[in-house]
Amino acid sequence: MCGIAGIVLQNKLENGLVTLKKMSDAIAHRGPDGEGQWLDASGNVGLAHRRLSIIETSDIGAQPMHYQSRYTITFNGEIYNYLELRQDLVEQGQQFHTNTDTEVLLALYAHYGTACLARIDGMFAFAIYDQVTEQLFCARDRFGEKPLYYSHKNGQFIFGSEMKALWASGVEKSPNRTMEYNYLAYGFMCNPSDLSVTFFNNINSLPHAHYLLLDIKSNTYSIEQYYQISNNAFSGNAYEVNEQLSHLLKQSISRRLRSDVAVGCSLSGGLDSSLIATLVQSSIGSNELKTFSAVFPGFAKDESPFIQKTVEKVGVSSFTTTPHLADFEAQKKQFLSNQEEPVIDESPYILYKVYELAKQHGIKVLLDGQGADEVFAGYHAYYFTFLKEMRSLNQTIYKKELKVFNELAKAGIINDYKFFRRQNMLSLLFGEKLSDIRIWKQKLDQFRHAKIDKTLYQAEHSHSFPRKYVFNTLHEHLSHDCSAGKLQTLLRYADRSSMAHGVEIRLPYLNHDLVDFIFSLPAHYKIKEGWTKWILRDTFSEQLPEQVAWRRDKVGAEGELK
Repeated sequence: MCGIAGIVLQNKLENGLVTLKKMSDAIAHRGPDGEGQWLDASGNVGLAHRRLSIIETSDIGAQPMHYQSRYTITFNGEIYNYLELRQDLVEQGQQFHTNTDTEVLLALYAHYGTACLARIDGMFAFAIYDQVTEQLFCARDRFGEKPLYYSHKNGQFIFGSEMKALWASGVEKSPNRTMEYNYLAYGFMCNPSDLSVTFFNNINSLPHAHYLLLDIKSNTYSIEQYYQISNNAFSGNAYEVNEQLSHLLKQSISRRLRSDVAVGCSLSGGLDSSLIATLVQSSIGSNELKTFSAVFPGFAKDESPFIQKTVEKVGVSSFTTTPHLADFEAQKKQFLSNQEEPVIDESPYILYKVYELAKQHGIKVLLDGQGADEVFAGYHAYYFTFLKEMRSLNQTIYKKELKVFNELAKAGIINDYKFFRRQNMLSLLFGEKLSDIRIWKQKLDQFRHAKIDKTLYQAEHSHSFPRKYVFNTLHEHLSHDCSAGKLQTLLRYADRSSMAHGVEIRLPYLNHDLVDFIFSLPAHYKIKEGWTKWILRDTFSEQLPEQVAWRRDKVGAEGELK
């Protein structure tokens, strides 16, 4: 886990190393353990790196790294299956001089070209320069765990892990007013129709699951998508489903424990993080795992009781923090600077404090449960799509699930029940037109109550982003949330909040083989008998405290800052 940056020009870069140093200094928090800058012989390609040492912590792992006197890389992230890939590459005739996953990535590209991405289990954003073809190959991981921003203007291609690196190189900091309007008016954190758009003009984000190939001679680039969630159907029985899920999740965790520094877990008290902590402790055996949590004594949704249940059953060392409003006010400027783009609520700051706590206890790597809600159908809003699908697909299941759902709603267990029920009824009446109707209603509300600056409203209200409200199947709904920006916003929060403290976050639920498998299952494996994440609960319930495995409520990173 690191910070990367670079510049490509058609002409020689004046004071190139000085500019690269400014860029890497701007993201020094991402890599406090070392730095490096490199210019090619022609002087028009420069790469920079800030290092957070996780694997091969000696100087032999420093970047930018070179391979075969041809390829040079600056790399942010982890290739979790690098040991398996290395063995395969050795058998193919590739040679290695380090024990790093960085060199494996270089060899993988040298051997397979852009097709190397399909073989990787990892989180990553990287750039590889090929001195023979004079091309720059940039790529981002499948779900967007690691960021990569770029600007292509006036013959310059400039990139970095954060926009700070681009601004340090001289890229103008010009707010995107359309994004600003849609954020203030509707709460959009991205443009769902174009995930490359950011809150700043002339700065784009390379979309997740895409790679970019820049031809330096022509100063042109192309962007290609290399991954989509599978639509294949799994044909096994219930026992085989449980076995496959158990195998894939444990394999994902095992790979994400590969580290030459101490590893811990974040623990929220919910099913997802509690299961990760449980399986990690089981995997590492006698070594006592450290977990890190935010607690809010006296708050109605305080997770302390559930955290304690897992701590007692699993036998981990628990460390907690209670973020206060005074903390936020004192750190607000730095926190928002780290985020670069807006946040929607206080949850990123709560994560920020948890990661700060981990750093204080000497932990550089944390396994976390993010991504499970969007993959296994954890949010209560998914009930409505599930019921809609069952209504047209299987009336027997529909009637049974509707009865349970109504009982849960009557008991007040369904979060935001009235809102989602109203939304569901409107979707039945208006179908795909619901998005347009909602936008016009919100525009009317803004016009009546002047919630937004009139100048901004007049300039941008015709550029309102559409929001998809209507889904016909649970698969469609989950795929949208995994791929169209919702998950990516949460991953941006985690990346910025963790890297602000030099802590690496690893997410076992976002292993692509695991994701593809869960998406291959029918909807009733995700929601059943009124339970969200049914298959996850059913497979691992005996390893968790019953109060955690079979919780009805759904609580995220929530707390009350006082």
